[in-house]
Amino acid sequence: MTETHSEQPIENPKEGDYERPIGPPVPEEMRGQFYKDLEPAEFIGASLPQVPEEPKEAPAIVQILDPDKPYMERILRPDQNIAVIRTRQVQTIIEPYVQQTPQEFLDEKPPLSIGIDGYIKGAPWIDPYRAMVNINHHEEVNRIATAASCMQAFDLIRIGLPARFRKAGKLCARLHVNDCDEDVCMTHYVFHRHGIVLKDRGTDNSRLLELVKHEDRLDRTGGGYTLSPKRAITQKIAWIFEPYREARLAGEINHLTTAEKMSDIILDVSSRIDDFVHGNAKRIKLDTTYHNIAHGDGYQIIKETGAYARTGIFAADNLQAVITTDFVEDGSYKYAVAKLPFSTFPIEKFFERLNEVEGLPAANDPDGANMWGPIVYNAYGMSVLNGGSPRQTGSTLNPLQIKEIADEVIAEERAKYGF
Repeated sequence: MTETHSEQPIENPKEGDYERPIGPPVPEEMRGQFYKDLEPAEFIGASLPQVPEEPKEAPAIVQILDPDKPYMERILRPDQNIAVIRTRQVQTIIEPYVQQTPQEFLDEKPPLSIGIDGYIKGAPWIDPYRAMVNINHHEEVNRIATAASCMQAFDLIRIGLPARFRKAGKLCARLHVNDCDEDVCMTHYVFHRHGIVLKDRGTDNSRLLELVKHEDRLDRTGGGYTLSPKRAITQKIAWIFEPYREARLAGEINHLTTAEKMSDIILDVSSRIDDFVHGNAKRIKLDTTYHNIAHGDGYQIIKETGAYARTGIFAADNLQAVITTDFVEDGSYKYAVAKLPFSTFPIEKFFERLNEVEGLPAANDPDGANMWGPIVYNAYGMSVLNGGSPRQTGSTLNPLQIKEIADEVIAEERAKYGF
């Protein structure tokens, strides 16, 4: 990749933009000494208004991703922690762990904007008049019955999105993402390679659809959908998403993660998806190992030592819920919680209690994105299968404190329902 720096021109201050500051007059008895202590030049300089410098925006770093295709580039703004992966038609804007309400997104973003996989809070929606879409399956939905973001994107492109999201006769879209997990990487690829999606036939189309379907099942079930580790497709999927899985296992994916790091992962995974689609994917064995920390009634707290530990624990131990933990370098903890659909683990009550203990916003607080969750109660009854600690700050609670709270909530729910 080649790098250049671009900087927006800054206009010089115009006459009259700054007024001379007026202070209290110098006391009569001080005037003689005041003038005497200053040379004329010093006095003239001191009496002039100090014109403040306009803050300069740090120059963007522009990297050409492919020398043969100079229109494919990555733009980094480290001062704002934003990265953009851009081609002629689609750009992916990466803002780690930023989340907006639907109204904020509609008010702030231009037409042809699409929120991906939790960037916009709430159930998916389509606004055909403004050409804006929320692709999401994390809140206000029945998780097991709602397609993952990559599957939603694939279907939307097939059923007419390019006809509305259009410039100069071609599909044009701005994707807004706040993470770099498997579903986000897959959705990014589906949009940037929409030409393959729109094909009616062909091995590249069928391979891509096969991969999207597998990711859809894995994501909707929070890793509970088990695939045999010995199958070729399973080992190819493991190789495709290895950059993300390894980074997460190494503790590099948390609230300290930079947009540049996330864009590295998205680009690496996209390159591997390309290899898969064209029949050149590699295979790796799944590492399903983990370290037991604590366990309770129907759940276990583990430290993942293998990238596919969750797959291993659901398949081998017949558990219904699992809590994974990791220590972050700033002294906080990161937790992920997953359960299977028929588990009685009270995940919403668990999140509510954790928010109370840590003094975090209530679930109905419009600014409560930085909390344990998601917490959703709706007509579906069951809607949340997984969630975790606050994405922007992590948790202050250690694993044994987490176990104590989990046991307390489980006991309360069992006494309430008599099971």
